[in-house]
Amino acid sequence: MIAKCITAVVLASSLLVSVHAQFPLPKPGPVLGTFQAGRYHHNLTGVEFTVPPDWSIIGDDSAEDGLQMVGLTDFKSWPPNAAVWLKPHDVAAADIPKLLHQQMDLKVRKRIAFDKYTIRPESIQTRVIAGQQALTAVADWVDHVPQSAAVPDGEKKMVEYLTWVFSQKTYVFVAARIPSSDLATFRRHFDQIFAAAVIP
Repeated sequence: MIAKCITAVVLASSLLVSVHAQFPLPKPGPVLGTFQAGRYHHNLTGVEFTVPPDWSIIGDDSAEDGLQMVGLTDFKSWPPNAAVWLKPHDVAAADIPKLLHQQMDLKVRKRIAFDKYTIRPESIQTRVIAGQQALTAVADWVDHVPQSAAVPDGEKKMVEYLTWVFSQKTYVFVAARIPSSDLATFRRHFDQIFAAAVIP
């Protein structure tokens, strides 16, 4: 597994990658949780999830607003194009639906630097994940990359697949950025992360 990670880093060093397509690199690890047999346990919140087959945790780190970030990789994109943010958060159950939509609106405002960033209205869905209230959505945006035969105008159509989960004591946010054309296949595969999740 270590050799596979090193290979991905070496290969990526020769590629020009977009600024927005990937998330910041966390510290190698994990150090804020444990990762064994494909399952990650987050020490601070007690959240657990199993990564999809052929994926791995590359590390975790502190982030803004008291959050902690866990970086995920499928070894096809480097830096990673998916991540989980977590933190303890006390909230009344009755307030959660409002908070979920507030977090979605806040995310749109934070993506001001993303060209044409727009949530698809029909993609907004309330869900139950690990027994907790959740909201998922898909946002379209345009990533500016070097011109090539595949992207002659330098504008690559991308999506961000977003999931927010609140329990009465935990907040979880999951995001992945992928080419628009890959969404359907990616979503079926990536949603396995929620199948056996534990969110206290």
